[in-house]
Amino acid sequence: MLWDFSISRTLGLVLRTWPFLVLRVLVYGLFAVVFLVMTVSGGIIGHQVLPFLFDAMMPMQGGIVGALGGVTLGGLVVRILREYSLYLVKAAHVAVMVRLYDHEALPAGRSQLAFGWHEVSDRFAQASLLFALDQLIKAALAAIGDVMRRFGGGVPGLTTVFGILQSIADVAIGYVDEIVLAHNLRTQSTNPWQTSADAIVLYAQNGRVMLKNAAWLTLFVLVAAIAIFAAVAGPVSLVLAGFEGPSQVYGMIGSAIVTTFILHVVLEPFAVSALMSVYFAHIDGQTPDPRWEDRLNRATPALAEMRANGDDPGMAATQPA
Repeated sequence: MLWDFSISRTLGLVLRTWPFLVLRVLVYGLFAVVFLVMTVSGGIIGHQVLPFLFDAMMPMQGGIVGALGGVTLGGLVVRILREYSLYLVKAAHVAVMVRLYDHEALPAGRSQLAFGWHEVSDRFAQASLLFALDQLIKAALAAIGDVMRRFGGGVPGLTTVFGILQSIADVAIGYVDEIVLAHNLRTQSTNPWQTSADAIVLYAQNGRVMLKNAAWLTLFVLVAAIAIFAAVAGPVSLVLAGFEGPSQVYGMIGSAIVTTFILHVVLEPFAVSALMSVYFAHIDGQTPDPRWEDRLNRATPALAEMRANGDDPGMAATQPA
């Protein structure tokens, strides 16, 4: 098979975590509303105010400029909110997917949400620990990106895909932080710093197979995103066709927001689950290769910092006993 994950099993696993899909709808729905309100507000302000401030600017132009300003500010606000959603939503969702991946039933009398949050809090005693670890993981991913870009050129049959998607390596590492978290939870690590460093090295030394599967996933998600956007934007354009002003622009921005919302709610956990299954299957029985560790250490100080934090008794004191 061209890819190493089962679409049916992956989709089935994600659908079994439906309480988290509902929670994602609520959380990302809030993000979408915040983003949309700020975008539309910026557009209205620009449409009404900017032409008075700049004589050469038409109302339509002012609306577009204002909407773009709203998009920028809304994106910043949503990014901050998403950082805090990691602990409450993504990490707990990953914990439940890991449990179901290993065909283990959840404890009786406990909901998926309660189980997920308990697993995360048991491994990461404080939210600040998870936040700090996540930031170091993201810093280390830059090194993996460089390594995996070199892999990409040597994978037969992927040259065209790389050209179309432009930067497949960036997408390939986009879910590594959640896969590293899954590795921590699956191994029931009591030292997330060291375990995360091991997980990153293992991911890099299996970069070829991870890159191949990430390329196919990216293609699937891209096709789905185009289809969703077309399905949403078409009716919106027809409804707004008779309105004056920058309504069509708002409609396209709103359609893009809805598309992004659906991607985050359903397709993001699908991609995480698929890459997680590939990762677990290929690292089985492997140990971190010192040569890969050395390559990553030369590329970024983040990995060495994770190792140092794991060896630091002061840092260890923040972990659960």
